[in-house]
Amino acid sequence: MKQFIKRVCLFLLIPLVLSLGFNLIVNPYYGNAQYNTKLNYFNQNKSDYNSVVFGSSRLYRHFNTKLFDSLTNDNIKSFNLAAPGTYNPEAYFLYDEFLKKVNHNTIKYAFIELQSLIDMVLRQIL
Repeated sequence: MKQFIKRVCLFLLIPLVLSLGFNLIVNPYYGNAQYNTKLNYFNQNKSDYNSVVFGSSRLYRHFNTKLFDSLTNDNIKSFNLAAPGTYNPEAYFLYDEFLKKVNHNTIKYAFIELQSLIDMVLRQIL
């Protein structure tokens, strides 16, 4: 029985160690190259913006930052960090990671697309 318990623990421990190692080595934005590119550009020009937008391709393609900024009398200078295929869980993760790394004195506003989780679940099933 001891041998069995040791093997089960080893069986569970190996994937855990591999997963932790993978998370330490790989960029948290792995698989979303477009967001990574946008984030790099934003980091180089962050003094030009005071708000950011997170979301899926709906905001990526249909949120016009220049029009939005002009409607606010240019009080807001927004940067669109939305990327195609970024659904709720990933958008929340990207927003959380952004908050951990951004200087809070430069960003005043953050807009995030809210989506129904049931839609995402149904897409996976159908």
